Amino acid sequence: MSCVYKLLSRAVVSKNRRFLLIVGKEGGRLIDTVDGLVMSGILVPPNAMNGRAEMEQCFNHAFVTDTGAIELICGDKEYHRDPIAFSGDAKSRLQEILKDGLANGSN
Repeated sequence: MSCVYKLLSRAVVSKNRRFLLIVGKEGGRLIDTVDGLVMSGILVPPNAMNGRAEMEQCFNHAFVTDTGAIELICGDKEYHRDPIAFSGDAKSRLQEILKDGLANGSN
């Protein structure tokens, strides 16, 4: 269990405490604290992805708005990411994810 804490370098919460950005060595993930669901894949700013800035530096001054938008400075660039709401059929999408996950040997 202690190894999980070593992978996390920072947690940023919105002022209304609705959204939580968890930052690790691979990037950040946004979580909705109302239901505990993860709202993003691993977020990596382009400057960190192409090696122009260190991941830790990019999330050092991250800010999460009360609507779940993420704002940060990475190297010489500023980034803004709004949360993307899924508007499709949730049941079909879940079945597709579970089917693909089982086919790949993961669960």
